[in-house]
Amino acid sequence: MEGRKLAENENRHKPVPPDVCLPGEVWRDVVGYEGLYSVSDEGRIYGHKRGGRVLRTPLYGHGYRYINASKCGVVRKKKVHHIVCEAFNGPRKPGQVCRHLDGNQHNNIPSNLKWGTPTENAQDAIRHGTHICLHQNGQKNTNAKLLASQVIEIRQKAKSMTQTAIAIEYGISQQNVDSIIKRKSWRHI
Repeated sequence: MEGRKLAENENRHKPVPPDVCLPGEVWRDVVGYEGLYSVSDEGRIYGHKRGGRVLRTPLYGHGYRYINASKCGVVRKKKVHHIVCEAFNGPRKPGQVCRHLDGNQHNNIPSNLKWGTPTENAQDAIRHGTHICLHQNGQKNTNAKLLASQVIEIRQKAKSMTQTAIAIEYGISQQNVDSIIKRKSWRHI
């Protein structure tokens, strides 16, 4: 038991090599992954395994950066802005989300991140113009893949073509074509 405690403590608070650090960059342990990963106030993640290196942070989901964090053989996707906010701004309370105060989801520095309510996050998005309104009809909806003129064409083509062929032509699913024809979607046209 004593040997195991010693081994666990050796893995904690490993320093990031100076040649990796940017001038003035501050590093802290990633909460829950102490000794395995470190996070900087520049939003960079350093993995201490296999000789150590700064990790790539590819885009995930709605454009947020993430890492695949591994601990005891279990790999989890962790969003970089959550990691930074937790390490530098404290733990998240139940029901809170991580807010990007300037609206730039790639700006993962602690001063741009803050825990808040979903309502505060939505108000931030409206304030900096990054909100997605799903209640707008047709091509005004930011998620729309078709123009109103294409919807009219689809309804005309449905008289002589299969839904699958139409779906392939317009790059949408057969279910979308069916909804357009039956006026479950785009009913205002």
